[in-house]
Amino acid sequence: MAQPVLFALAGAITLTGCSAPVAEPGQGTASSAVSPASTPPPASAEMTWVERAPDDAGSSPLPLVIAIHGLGDAPDRFCRLFDEWKARARVACPRAFAKYGKSGWSWFPPGNNGAEQASDIGAAADRLATAIAALAKARPTAGKPIVVGFSQGGALSFAMAIRHPAAVRMAVPMGGWVPGELMPSKGAAAAPIVALHGEIDDRVPFGPTRDVVAALVAGGTDARLTSFPGVGHAIPPEVKRALYSAIEHVLDADSRQSEDHTPGAAANASPSVSPGAAPSAAPSSGDQP
Repeated sequence: MAQPVLFALAGAITLTGCSAPVAEPGQGTASSAVSPASTPPPASAEMTWVERAPDDAGSSPLPLVIAIHGLGDAPDRFCRLFDEWKARARVACPRAFAKYGKSGWSWFPPGNNGAEQASDIGAAADRLATAIAALAKARPTAGKPIVVGFSQGGALSFAMAIRHPAAVRMAVPMGGWVPGELMPSKGAAAAPIVALHGEIDDRVPFGPTRDVVAALVAGGTDARLTSFPGVGHAIPPEVKRALYSAIEHVLDADSRQSEDHTPGAAANASPSVSPGAAPSAAPSSGDQP
């Protein structure tokens, strides 16, 4: 796959800052704790992306994978997650809306809780959905985008699947969680979700994510959760392999369906987990995605 290329697409996006002095590990490597500095650009600011595509991509339509970094990370660093991925697809990594610390970015304020936190995540997901739609239109794209993300990016992956199910082929949230206020309304289902989460994650605890996935399944969403014993808030090799596998499973299924000219909607089924007990308490502000 070619080296990342930085580019921007114009978009009207109102950006917000962040307020918690805790930097998030990115790519499984802990960042140094820094005091955040929020610098919202004007509403007419461009959306900045880092893109990876095969050297010979040309004008051929390719599957589009949107990779959303976490709090304090940046798209150029997060796109390295796909350095070893050999699938023929385009990977686009967006840059979050607000500056965070010395060299990172934030999608939404990390210090809020409850309804305010849900509103922040939902608004960020809606803004990002608009930008993704513009990118998919600007690039030759095969099928609907697959959305993946870590921590804050994991929260947005969940939210994208829930709030924009018709626009997302699948979401793969890693170390992410969403509050109950963002769950689908009764009778509505999200896009397929494959969640990956470390069992000893002390930043975004595993329990609430397990309960979110169980509630989604109970509501009719095709969802599954893969847990990783001994893994914290990071993306070690075993999580990365599971990410690659989840994406490739969908790409292979879509390719087979295209070759077979099967009528009807694309195959979206994925294994499900059984609904669990009542949801656990939400992560505290220090454990937010």
